Amino acid sequence: DDRMDEYTYIYDPSEGAGGKGDLYLDWIESTLIPLVQSEFRVDISRDTLGIMGSSLGGLISCYGGWTRPTIYGKVGCMSSSFWWDENDFQNNVVPKSTPNAPHPVFYMDSGTGSVGEKQCTMYTTNIHEQMVSKGFAPGEEVFQYVDEGATHSETYWGPRLHIGIEDLYPA
Repeated sequence: DDRMDEYTYIYDPSEGAGGKGDLYLDWIESTLIPLVQSEFRVDISRDTLGIMGSSLGGLISCYGGWTRPTIYGKVGCMSSSFWWDENDFQNNVVPKSTPNAPHPVFYMDSGTGSVGEKQCTMYTTNIHEQMVSKGFAPGEEVFQYVDEGATHSETYWGPRLHIGIEDLYPA
């Protein structure tokens, strides 16, 4: 029910929501990860632990990887809602900080099948360029994929999910 609040790290006055993203990430780290670790034999070291989402889930995943690089070594940001709070992620978060090396590996994608998705691609490309200018190696530490003709929906995210997984976790 609190999706717009929990998947965003900052309040967006135009949406009248947001800002509980850090609490959500804290919950993942303090509750969910230990629960999974207690029930399954999994490696949750930083080199293997990833966070990935689409739309607002892509935004909070990118934010989580950028601001908590010692936790998440792999970050998937599919068709991310980088427009949130007047493009705050690309205008403030990325320019004002850089995760320490070794950098998390980022995968970002978007489509071109609607006006909104073309904007998403423009924002994603801008963030990709900012990361490269901050020393992220393209094709190694930051990947971008543009799905020509794709719109902002699971119909398109599902078939391209493997691209992000393969970039983040190469054989």
